[in-house]
Order: sequence, then structure tokens, then C-alpha cells
Amino acid sequence: MKHLRLIALLLALALPRAASAATFALVIGNNAPPPVDTTLETLRFADDDAVRFHQLLSRVSDQTWLLSVLDKDTQARHEGAAAIARAPTVEAFERAVASIERGIEEAGSESTTVYFVFSGHGASTTEGTPYLALQDGLLTRDHLHDRVLARWPATVVHVVIDACNAGAMVGARGAFGPTLEARRESVAAREAEAVIESGSLSRFPNVGAIVATSEGREAHEWSRIESGVFTHELLSGALGAADINGDREVEYSELVAFVSSANSRVDDPRAKPNVIALPPAVHRRAPWIRLDGVRDVVEVRGDPTHLGRFSVELENGQRYLDAHIAPRERLSFVLPAKTHAFLRTASFEIPLFGSGDPIVLDLRARQRITVASRGVDHTYRKSLFAAPYGRTYYRGFVDSQGMISVPTDDLAIVYDRSGGGPPTSSWVAFGVGAAATAATVVLAVLATQTKRDFEATNLQQRALDLSARYDRLVVGTVVSAAVAATGAGLGVWFWLDAHDELDDPELGAGPTALVGISGRF
Repeated sequence: MKHLRLIALLLALALPRAASAATFALVIGNNAPPPVDTTLETLRFADDDAVRFHQLLSRVSDQTWLLSVLDKDTQARHEGAAAIARAPTVEAFERAVASIERGIEEAGSESTTVYFVFSGHGASTTEGTPYLALQDGLLTRDHLHDRVLARWPATVVHVVIDACNAGAMVGARGAFGPTLEARRESVAAREAEAVIESGSLSRFPNVGAIVATSEGREAHEWSRIESGVFTHELLSGALGAADINGDREVEYSELVAFVSSANSRVDDPRAKPNVIALPPAVHRRAPWIRLDGVRDVVEVRGDPTHLGRFSVELENGQRYLDAHIAPRERLSFVLPAKTHAFLRTASFEIPLFGSGDPIVLDLRARQRITVASRGVDHTYRKSLFAAPYGRTYYRGFVDSQGMISVPTDDLAIVYDRSGGGPPTSSWVAFGVGAAATAATVVLAVLATQTKRDFEATNLQQRALDLSARYDRLVVGTVVSAAVAATGAGLGVWFWLDAHDELDDPELGAGPTALVGISGRF
């Protein structure tokens, strides 16, 4: 046996090992305006956007670069981020690009993925050349294509750009902070759409891009979420909320449909970001992220039927996710492991904490809250995520865009609603009613028998005793019947009252859990 094991080990060492997948990420967040244009103001949340992308991508990547100068508030909230961040200079950028290039070559993997994420200013030179602003220089479109994308021979490269000229900044830093005036500044030149466009990517069939654009050439930040609106929507979907068919792979069509749903009821065109989504030509259904490959997270799942619009906030105050999942759809997203968080609706919150096993939403743990809006932009507060995201919306959107849909036709979602039965008060009332009903039957039988005995006797004293006993049994029967009816009525009332409460969209559904998903994936 030992010799067989030794031979097997030697054969395993002699055979070539299958190359595993390798993933790399370069995340840039630059608040500073471009050095060639002093008219643009400093952004406020590009560094926060970068940290949030880094939080997610570092859990799927073998090597992750974070280029951003984090302000003091961001450093205080995200401990440790400043220690790994580097200033978004031209030199640091070139070093990161070269490091990823070496990493791809050294990995020798059959499957390699690279994420390139930029949040900050975008503009055009006086000659009309579009660029993204680094701290001390410009990243032009030609540079990005010829000296970055061309140097990354990865299987798939995902490009995400959330850039503008000055942008529309709503409110100021500080979630739920004091009342502040909203202000908006228009954009004077071409923005990120010109940096990544369909025609110019044709030479890179392995590259996919998701770019935020806006009507009126504006992009948006919102102090309530301390993030760019597009970045927050995109990450909310990538964390699982956009996964319409539950296959644990979030594709381009799902991400862009989720973002579109989130903005579908924003009426003001100046406040409505649009999204250009170009999946890799070589594989148009290439997943933007595989949730099963995200490390150190737990899954949160449940029935969203009565949740409506909700958000998730981490214990450090970070607005982690927003969503509005349509009734009878699948609710699932990943949460950092061993992290306290709160799922909040307009009127209640549910504490969340997981260390390994999936967290199943139990609305019996909900707590009422009252959070007044404090100076946030009216359009965003009322309209973002107002429309539910579900299969119907997804199919219509994908058809309208001519994208390739994920399979959803045979998707069946099964929920365990065992926790939604009668409450304890109902069971007590039903129990009393049942006991009283049994007593009523017994007393009625005894009364009937007593009457028969009375009619059969010829003895005067016995007749008097039976008559008195019969009267007592009749009274007892009537009282028992009344108690039985009252118990049954109270049981039904308690049950219906609890059902009405659980059906209240302000409170959400009962403790239902997602227990099964079937269909073609």
C-alpha cells in the first residue's frame, strides 16, 4: 500500500498541473482636478469610490492596486486603507500597469481577469483628445489603449469608468449630516463616454467596459451615500442584488439592467445617469464577477416580497448597498464576514451578522426606526431604487438593448413560509376555544342524558334532582359554547392582525426564507 501511495505521489508530481485562474485589479480614485484645467473643482467622493471597489475586488484578486489620496474622513472610516493606497501619480500608475503585466505572464494561467476602475475627473484637451485626470498628469485614450490594454494579454479585462468634468455634487460629506444646500455644475467638454467608446474598443475583443454618462454632460455624487451614484448602484448590483437568475454570476446585462432599474423613476434628466455597457466581444456573457469566488463573505438571503426599497449599512457607517427587489424574486447578496450590519427600510431595521453560514432574513428581529431626511437631494431620496428590479424588468430592458440575456424562463423560486403561521396569541386562543368546544360537547351529551333520565323516572325526589342537574348542564353548555366561539374568534382575529402587519409594506414580510432555486443556468 505504501508503495502504491509513493507511485501515485510521483505521478502527480510528474504530470503538468492545470493552470488555475488568476485575477488582478487596478483601482484609481482621484478627487483632484486635472493639472491642465484649474477651473474644475475638487471632487469629494472619488476616493471613497476607489476604496469601495478595492474592498470588493481585493476579495477576488491575487494582486490589487489602490491609487488614491484618501481624505481624513475616509481614512478614519476605512482603517488600514491609507497604508496600502498610493498617490494616483503617473509614475505610480505606470508601476501598477507593469506589475500587472508581469503578474499575468508569471501566472501562466489559462484564465486571467483584470479589472481597471477609474473614478474622478474626465475631460478633453484643447485639441479634443479625451483623457482621465491623474494627480500630476493625464491618461489619454490613446495611452490607455496602446500602453495599458495592449500590454495586458488577459483573457478578460473589465473597464469601469465613473468620470466627469466638474460633476453634479449633491450635498456635502457626511451621511445623514446637517441640512446643506444642493448645488449642480454643468460640464463643458466631452467626458468619459469619449474615453471608452464602441469603435475604439474593437481592437480589444477581450475588453469589456461599463461607463457612466449623463444627459446634459453631468455626473453625480451624493452625500447621503458618500459615493458617486453610479458607483454605488454598480457595486450594489455586483454584490449580488443584480443576479436575476441566482447562478452566482453577475453578468454585464444584469448589472446594466439593475442600474437602469434603480434610475428608472428619476424624472429630472440632469440627475439621471446613463450607462454604456459593452461586454467583451469574445464572450458577451462573460461574468463581471463570480460571487462564489469572493473571499471572506457570507450570503444574506430571504424573501423580498414585502421589503420594498431597502439599504444595508455597515457598522462603520458605510452605506454598503441599496436595492429594491420585485416581489417573488430572489433576494441574495454577500456581506463581509464577521461584520455587523443593518438592513434598513423606511420604518424598521434588521441587524445582520454572519461568521460562516448564510444569513436568512428573519423579520421577527426587526426594530422600528425613525430616520428623518436631513438635507439630501429630493430627487435622489424619492426616486432612486423606487422601481423594483425583477425578471420582467430585466427581460424588457435586455430586449430593448439587444443584449444577450441570462436564462430565466425556467427559474422557479421556492420560499419556506413556515415561520409565517399563526402567532402564539392565536394558538392560545385556539387552544382555549378547542377546550371549550370539547367541554360543550361533553356537557351537551350529559344534559341530553339527564333529560332522558328525568322523563323516565317516576320518583318525585329524583325528578327534582335531575331537573336541577339538567338546568346546570344547560347553563354550562351555553357558557362553554360562548367561550369556544370567543376563543375561535380571537384566534382568527390575532392571526389576521398579524397577517395584516406582515403584509404592511412599511414593515415587510414575515420570517420567510429562500430555500430553493431551480431552473436552467
